[in-house]
Amino acid sequence: DPNSCEQLVDFTLSSLGGLDGLLYTAGVSPLSPLGEAKPDLWNDVFNTNVVGAATIIRFALKELVANCGKLILISSTMVGKPWPGLVPYSSSRAALVEFANGLRVEFPKLRVTTATVGPTQTGFESNWEPNVLEEAINDWRRGGYLKDDSRSLDVGKVASCLLSIIDSPVRIDKIDLVPDRQNIDRT
Repeated sequence: DPNSCEQLVDFTLSSLGGLDGLLYTAGVSPLSPLGEAKPDLWNDVFNTNVVGAATIIRFALKELVANCGKLILISSTMVGKPWPGLVPYSSSRAALVEFANGLRVEFPKLRVTTATVGPTQTGFESNWEPNVLEEAINDWRRGGYLKDDSRSLDVGKVASCLLSIIDSPVRIDKIDLVPDRQNIDRT
């Protein structure tokens, strides 16, 4: 909602006196086989995951550029390797990465980070139909997308990593946050 985005930026500016960092984490993904993904589903996913980012950034851009601010956009390890049933989601995250590339070209003072984030414990799947999810999990395991020993990231630890980017004195264009593999030799 453009009005809400503008009000949020205005509130931030009046409350904090400025804006030097923005972290866009909003994301939705219905679980749907590609052949059943109707236009409304695609619109909802892209409106939240891409257009929403572009809208809030539009209102924050002047202040972020003036402050050589930092912007973090969340991508996914599924970009380039979409999982069955999650193609609209991975497509939207790929579009968001390209949007970030465009921001870097048009606003070189703005420090734009794309954070590619692996599986994270967010409740992302809480609205998926349990029987559809169960079938998808079986398909993902058979296809090698999901392994029995797969791990996921803790949302609090991901947030800490992302906030450290905002605090960092260096430009970070891209960062990958993925779970450690099990049985890594740490010597």
